[in-house]
Amino acid sequence: FRQTLSHIEPSRESPLHPSAGEGRSKDHVLLMYGGMDALGCEYGGKEVNTLTVAADGAFVEWRVHSTTGQAPSPRYNHSADTIKEKESLFVYGGEGEQVEGNDTCCYFLNLNSLLWRRVPTFANFKRGFQQKAHHPGARCLHTSAVRLHPKSGLEEVILFGGFSPAKDRFDSRQKNDIFDMSPYSLDLDTMQWTKHGCAPQVSKEGKESAANLQPKPRHRAASVKVTSDRLLVIGGISEQGLFLDDIVQLDLSTLEWRGAPPGLW
Repeated sequence: FRQTLSHIEPSRESPLHPSAGEGRSKDHVLLMYGGMDALGCEYGGKEVNTLTVAADGAFVEWRVHSTTGQAPSPRYNHSADTIKEKESLFVYGGEGEQVEGNDTCCYFLNLNSLLWRRVPTFANFKRGFQQKAHHPGARCLHTSAVRLHPKSGLEEVILFGGFSPAKDRFDSRQKNDIFDMSPYSLDLDTMQWTKHGCAPQVSKEGKESAANLQPKPRHRAASVKVTSDRLLVIGGISEQGLFLDDIVQLDLSTLEWRGAPPGLW
């Protein structure tokens, strides 16, 4: 558990492609990376797993694959997203015995060559002297998504929420910092993070506008991308350890928070 499972569309040249047998090109392939089992064993590193589901539902098949390059150390509670038309896997953050607590690098896995690259990330230096505020820092149990920038049309990774990684996962006395829900976007060309969001707008009557109302800080939230520019975020766990039952939406074109879509209740 505590792993990621991503839908991929490997090319025929990829070792992940379900090429055996006729008609297998229509099968669905899910890529699993990392995680931890009930005994505390951590997974990941240079090992990835695929789950192939037949297009007609006749069978499912697990396979183990070895990778090369600058692979992440075994980890869990990280995020992973497919980018570049599902030809690469992007991994950020997480926890693990070998994971550095201040590691702000990201990892790219080429799904054709199965080669990892470790790439540093930076704060957006154009946003002034408080560069640290424009970097999400090391974190775990966060939520991430991919969007197309509304002006450039290029892919960006969006990240928000989560916890600071634990230095010792067996020390129950340790206090982790919970992050707010301010979205960060990562330019995949410059590898620079930018923080988005501002204080809620207040009308002359003293009422906050419905736009950009930031949800409560949380971790372990579920998310689903319902359209190309709308991400629904469901539940999660608050800083007090309470289960949240709300649904909010993030406008991926503006990176502003909205209330629950009408008609959900």
